[in-house]
Amino acid sequence: MAQDTPNPDLLKAAYAEICQAHNQIADFRAKLLALLPIASSGGILVLLGQAEPTNGLTGTAIGVLAALLTFGIYLYELRGIGRCNELNKSGSELEKHVLGPLHSHGAFSCKRERVSYASNTNAALIIYPTMISGWVLVALDSWKEVLGTFVLLAICVVSWSVLFRYGKRVDKAQDDMLGARHPDRAATASARANEKGAPKDALSK
Repeated sequence: MAQDTPNPDLLKAAYAEICQAHNQIADFRAKLLALLPIASSGGILVLLGQAEPTNGLTGTAIGVLAALLTFGIYLYELRGIGRCNELNKSGSELEKHVLGPLHSHGAFSCKRERVSYASNTNAALIIYPTMISGWVLVALDSWKEVLGTFVLLAICVVSWSVLFRYGKRVDKAQDDMLGARHPDRAATASARANEKGAPKDALSK
């Protein structure tokens, strides 16, 4: 029976490791979200605002390479989102043992009232597609006279939409995988979502 009882010291050590890993990932993600828009916006404005346009082939190469690099960071960010969600789930489970009856006040278990669309994930899903679309505009700038401004803007809008939807799909797939490993947590989240939707249904009737 004693073997079934978690060792308090091991639980605390595991909890400390999860907190440290989560904070490191969150800190790195925050720095990327802050620095990438500044660096990308500066580069895009400089290239597009030059008195003498960059050579067509050079501008296209710079735009394509920058878009690919930013897309690579975007993939890394999506993985970071999934990793943070995994650590949140694990940390919340450990808080039940480490904090006992006070676990609902823990860093991972504490539930805060917030607007659903105001999240770090949605911020990343807006910023990264916007920066990539900006570099696509740089890559196609030398074709402006052939394609026309309207077509260039349409291409940027379409690329942003595709990247945003891709990020949403990856995020959902990671959540589904996480829910499969934590079925009880997934059921609780689903029940809460249904409860939030209930008043809206009632009002619609």
